[in-house]
Amino acid sequence: MARSMTGWGTGKHRLFTVNIRGLNSKYSEVVLHMPQELFFLEPYIYKYINDNTARGRVDVYFSAEKNGGARKLVIDERLFEKSVMVFKKLYKKAGIKGPVVASDILANIDGIARLESGPASAAITWEKVKPVLAGAFKDFTGMKNREGARLAADIRKKASRIRAESAKIKALYIKFRAVFVARARKRAAEILDGENEKRVLSAGIVEVLEKYDITEELVRINSHLVQIEAFLKLEKGAGRKLDFLAQELYREANTIASKIPDSDTAHSVIMIKECTDKIREQAQNLE
Repeated sequence: MARSMTGWGTGKHRLFTVNIRGLNSKYSEVVLHMPQELFFLEPYIYKYINDNTARGRVDVYFSAEKNGGARKLVIDERLFEKSVMVFKKLYKKAGIKGPVVASDILANIDGIARLESGPASAAITWEKVKPVLAGAFKDFTGMKNREGARLAADIRKKASRIRAESAKIKALYIKFRAVFVARARKRAAEILDGENEKRVLSAGIVEVLEKYDITEELVRINSHLVQIEAFLKLEKGAGRKLDFLAQELYREANTIASKIPDSDTAHSVIMIKECTDKIREQAQNLE
């Protein structure tokens, strides 16, 4: 189904979070927002997004936790050395012989040894990012599909109205032909006597009818409406194709208006052009 270009998706990991936002744009554009130490991920993310989108601006927000990387033991050597000196004096006063035992110091002096977590970015790899990015993109695509379905329903409604107005124009045109031919033949019978003159007039009637013929325009309008339905079923690239068809429908409507200067036909043409404008407007929101 046709997708909107707008949407939002989120993916989370213990070490990082990925948010994806889609905005309308004529072209395909990917913008990454991430810490400098994670720039090595850029080519992977660019490729993933571009492989899965046809157009629109996609912003990817990547935030890493401050801690969460590998843990390591940190020793405050200066504090330890000062503590050894203090314990030596205490041992001497207490009459304890032998070297200072490290466990005595560590058990009684806080802050000498501690475990610290390194930055989460140091532990982040593309293998960890890819499934989280895919989850965020699935969430993002789901929202785009839901919005796309709403837009497609509106486009189908406008296409249905164009089809109905096109049918009205066809009926008016058939009536116009019949009335024109009947009047021309009646007039010919009144003023012409010779068969040659009547044949000439008949040829003239055919020529005039060809000038006002809109059969091809009506056929093309119907063909464009069939194509619109087909394009609405595409997952990617529907927006540009629908925009092109809307321009073609507008052109056909203008041609009909120039050939048949009838008030009822003109009203239907106006309705077709209004619906076509709406289709083009909605197509600009589709991927």
